Amino acid sequence: MKPELNILVSPTSFKGSLTPVQAAEAISAHIPPEFKVINLPVADGGDGTLEVLTGKLKGSFMEVDTINPLGKPIKAEYFLTENKTAIIELARASGLNLVCTEHCPAVYGSTRGTGKLVLSALDQKASTIMLTVGGSATADGGVGILKELGYRFLDSRGNEIREGGIGLNDIESIDVSGVDPRIFKIPLKILCDVDNPLLGENGGIAVYSPQKGASPHQVSLLVQGFAHLSNLIGKYRNKQIGDIPYGGASGGIPAVLSAFLEVEIHPGAELILEWLNFNEIIEEVDLIITGEGSFDQTTHNHKITSVILEKAKTLNKLAVVFCGEINQSDPRIIAFSISPGICPKQQLIAHAGKYLGLLTSRVFSLISEIYMITSKSLQL
Repeated sequence: MKPELNILVSPTSFKGSLTPVQAAEAISAHIPPEFKVINLPVADGGDGTLEVLTGKLKGSFMEVDTINPLGKPIKAEYFLTENKTAIIELARASGLNLVCTEHCPAVYGSTRGTGKLVLSALDQKASTIMLTVGGSATADGGVGILKELGYRFLDSRGNEIREGGIGLNDIESIDVSGVDPRIFKIPLKILCDVDNPLLGENGGIAVYSPQKGASPHQVSLLVQGFAHLSNLIGKYRNKQIGDIPYGGASGGIPAVLSAFLEVEIHPGAELILEWLNFNEIIEEVDLIITGEGSFDQTTHNHKITSVILEKAKTLNKLAVVFCGEINQSDPRIIAFSISPGICPKQQLIAHAGKYLGLLTSRVFSLISEIYMITSKSLQL
C-alpha cells in the first residue's frame, strides 16, 4: 500500500517580493502530484493580511484617495464586509513597500494615509474597524492617524508638530476639541504582528526602526520622543503605555492609540489562524511548510511563522521553513533559504517566486525518493 502524505502550505509574505498567496502558489506549483496539498496562505496583521482574510469573507473593496508615509498622493483600498466590518491593512497606505528606506520613513514617515482610510470607514458607517498594523514604514505611534481624526499635537509655540517620529519630542500640548466623535461609537480592534512592548531593550521602537532606515542616532532620537510622549500620556491621561504587550508593534501604534481611543489589542497570528480554521486543518496533515522573507530572532516575537512552528511542535508534526534569509541558528528548526548560493539580495527579492519554486523542487526531490523507498518497503 502506498503511504499518503498530506502537506499544508502556509507561508506568510516575503516582504518586498511575494504576498502570502503568491508564496503559497510558488511552493505548491512545484510539489509533485503524488502528494496531497492544502494551500492555506497566512498572515498576522502584516503585509498580505487583507488578501488572506478577504479570500474567506464576503464584502467589497473600498478605494480611497490618500497619501503614502512621505505624503505622496496614492490610492489605497480597505475591505468592508457585508456586516459592515471595515478591515484596514495599515501597510496599504503606510507600508514599507511604498517607500524607500533611504528616505528614512521611520523618522519622517507619517500614518496620516491610514488615518484617511479610517475616516472613510466612518463615512461608510462601519460597525467595527479592524486595523491590522504590521509591515509599516513608520514610527510615529499612530499620531498621523490621530491627526486625521482631529487631534492636534502642538509644540511650545502652539504650532503643529512635524510629521513622523521626529516630531514626538516637540509635543507640549494636545488639543482634543476637534476630534471626530464617531470614532468612539464603534469598536476599534488592532491586530498586531509582534508582541514587543513600546519601550525598553526589546521595545518595538528600538528593535524595528533600523529596518525602516533609522541610523543608531536616529533610533535614539525616536526612543527619546516616545519616552517623552509616554510621560505626557502618563501625566495628563493617567495611562502607562511603555510596557503594554504588543504595544510596540508597527512603530508604537497599539500603545499610543490605546491612550486616546477605546481599542482592543489582539495578537494577529492567533486570531487570523482561528478564522482560517488552521487548528483543525493542521490535525489532518503530515508536513507543514511555512515561510517568510527573513527568518531571524524577531520571528520569535510572536510572528506567525513562530506560532505555526509551536503548533506543529505541540502536535508532533514535521514543519519546515522556506525563507529568503536565515539569520538565526536554532538546531531544532529545519529552515531552507531560497538563495541558490552567492546571490545579491535585490536579485533574490526581484525573483523570489522563481527561487522559491526551485527550492521546493530540490526539497521534494529528496522527499520523493524517501517516499518511493517507503512505498516499496510497505509493499514487500
